This record gives sequence, structure tokens and C-alpha cells, in this order.
Amino acid sequence: MRTETVIYEPPKDGLPYLVVTIGPDGLTVVSADSRTHARKLTSEQVMQRRKQEKESNHVALQPS
Repeated sequence: MRTETVIYEPPKDGLPYLVVTIGPDGLTVVSADSRTHARKLTSEQVMQRRKQEKESNHVALQPS
């Protein structure tokens, strides 16, 4: 299963942005004060996933 992250804009003023991530590990919802903060959170999550994938691929490629 592929991991997907979406930013939901608040329906009314005063409500937070929501950064929703759906993946093999389940559903994660994080609130953000602004669109910029939401985009930063999204970028951090993507970078972290890529790092984990790279590490797991690196371990799998090493001979025993």
C-alpha cells in the first residue's frame, strides 16, 4: 500500500488546517496553524518516509 498525504483547508475561519496521512501503518491526522505550516509538516513526513524506504532497501541489498 502506498502512503498518501493530503492537506485539508479549514471550512471556517479560526479552525486549523489538517494534514492527513493514510498508509500501511494507519491514519495520522495533525493540525497546523497555517497553510505554510501544513506544507512544512507534509514535507517533513515525505522526507522521513523516503529516508526509511532508502534504509530498508539498503539493508535488503546487503549480502548476508
